[in-house]
Amino acid sequence: MTRLSLTQAREFGIIPKNKQKNAAVKKSKSAATWDVELVLSGVVFTIPENMPSLNEWKNWHWSKQAEYKQFLTDALSILALKAGKPKYEKAKIKVVHCFRVNRRRDEDNLTPKFLLDALRYAGVIAEDHAEVLQLMPPIIEVDSVRWRTEIYIVESKE
Repeated sequence: MTRLSLTQAREFGIIPKNKQKNAAVKKSKSAATWDVELVLSGVVFTIPENMPSLNEWKNWHWSKQAEYKQFLTDALSILALKAGKPKYEKAKIKVVHCFRVNRRRDEDNLTPKFLLDALRYAGVIAEDHAEVLQLMPPIIEVDSVRWRTEIYIVESKE
């Protein structure tokens, strides 16, 4: 398991060094940390924040969308590098959303489009289309201390 401290995350550029407010990059107050863990047949990425919903994402300006996607790509690239640059030609992906507050959520509003794009640009998955990618339904959990998004990726045999 590889965990980055706040200092390392700032050095790698995952968390901005300056104190200016960045619209696309929210400072996380979660106890979770940026993390990557190699498991038996795959890898688990932990992002210490909740991903924006599709409703929120579609209302962003295109430049904010691009900035956020670049932020995720850079962060996942660094974590993948720390994990030995895993690459999957065919993959099965499961996204677990651990929210801080327990309330009713619409699963189809939690589309991982921007996560898949960031994983593809980071070189973790070869492509993000249906022929080579099997996307499992999202899992919604509640963790009031360590809210986060976990991405489980395993090699698909199919």
